[in-house]
Amino acid sequence: MTPSVVFKSVVSRKILPVAFLVLSSLVGVIVHSRAMLSGWSLTEWLPSIFVTAAMLSWIGFIVRNWKRSAARRWLDQPLSPMEWRTFSNQVVVLDGKSFIGCSFSDLTLCYRGEAPFDFVNNHTSNVRIVVEHPRLFMLVQLLRYFGWIDRRAPISDGDSEIKYFGQQSERRNATAGLGADQPAT
Repeated sequence: MTPSVVFKSVVSRKILPVAFLVLSSLVGVIVHSRAMLSGWSLTEWLPSIFVTAAMLSWIGFIVRNWKRSAARRWLDQPLSPMEWRTFSNQVVVLDGKSFIGCSFSDLTLCYRGEAPFDFVNNHTSNVRIVVEHPRLFMLVQLLRYFGWIDRRAPISDGDSEIKYFGQQSERRNATAGLGADQPAT
């Protein structure tokens, strides 16, 4: 292995500008430390203050771009096109597919949360939704609570039982021997 290959594998290209900025600010502070500590005037401290502010803003910019690019990379995954197809009496996995002009009837749509999907001009009839990712299922429950998803729509977390938000407490009371109209104590 050549030294340049080792250097490239250890140091990322995105970290290199930050490392140079940190090193240059450290060298500047070390070189001017005697004048800074002896004088205690603003003119000696001003260059290091500016270099530190520039370094912190540069690091913040890079961190924001890294976070944004991770989400963007997930959203920009290529999707397999599914155009003008008819799906019925089956389980259709949504992850990584783009459904355009398709017809869905009497089936289960399953989303695992592994890749994005897209729906454009599709027709649905008697469709059950299964969300297999636990965090996404809780988001769906929250959307139902606020009424942004119909509370009667069958949405499951991958178990065999369809979960209807708002009716779970009635089922729990019925299994405990209480009527739906009696409050639990």
